[in-house]
Amino acid sequence: DRRPGPASVAPDRDGLERHREGVERLLSHLTDAAEAWARVTAAATAPRDAAIVEAFRPAGLVDSTLRLRVAEDAGSGGAFAARRLDPIVELVRRAMGPAWRVEVEAPQRAAVAEMAAPTHGLDASVTAHPLVREAMDAFDAIVLKVEPRAVPAAAPDASEETPN
Repeated sequence: DRRPGPASVAPDRDGLERHREGVERLLSHLTDAAEAWARVTAAATAPRDAAIVEAFRPAGLVDSTLRLRVAEDAGSGGAFAARRLDPIVELVRRAMGPAWRVEVEAPQRAAVAEMAAPTHGLDASVTAHPLVREAMDAFDAIVLKVEPRAVPAAAPDASEETPN
């Protein structure tokens, strides 16, 4: 039995080269996404654009598609931005060119509600209430603020008036 042992096997040079090219492609992919995002953030000169950019982080780049994810610290603003993509798409196209597309990895609704409540000083039980949940789902909304209902002042009763 004359099978070659591990020490006598020549390395597969083609396989190593393909592996190296794959690693380089992966690293350049990450660098390109960061560079593309840097161009987008530089183009965000208006306050509205700056607010939109703050809601996202780069997640990757494939051909002319910039993949974004909602920033972990974006709270409800990130969820809002992820549902209305036109402004970020417009900004990306202004910075990168008209052929560019945007894909967004949005957080699940339950995660957004849990992030939003503490961010806005709400008790998390507010968003856990079944009727509130139902309203959130029906209107594709999140709770930002809860205020007590104003009770109108009662009109003076004619029997309580004192004659002059």
